[in-house]
Amino acid sequence: MQKDAILAQLAEASAGLLFPSETDAPFAPFALPPGADIPSALAQAAGHPGEPQTTQALDAFFRPAVTPRDWHGPEERRTLRQFQHLLETIRATLPDATVYRVGESGTIDIFILGKADDAALVGLQTQVVQT
Repeated sequence: MQKDAILAQLAEASAGLLFPSETDAPFAPFALPPGADIPSALAQAAGHPGEPQTTQALDAFFRPAVTPRDWHGPEERRTLRQFQHLLETIRATLPDATVYRVGESGTIDIFILGKADDAALVGLQTQVVQT
């Protein structure tokens, strides 16, 4: 699938969603050009040069947002379904998606990226706050 089509689908699926952490943050479409050096490009995009970077499995990252809880009311269930739809959209458009985390504590920049047909890395960016 082409970069622009993937970004449009991801933007639609993530519209209005805030990723829950100590501060809830929105998702934004994000792309790196083909052949970009991932660590340096992400450090620059995050504004955190020299910060540690790690990767995380897609399912592990989304687990807290897509797992039903007994205490969920109608609004929480609706949000849960939206996150499940977002995860399904990511899997369908970016089967090789990886979660990149830039930073160890405080504000951590999150990049969910996979390859488009033109070899560009595309996906979503958000933040989590962990203290």
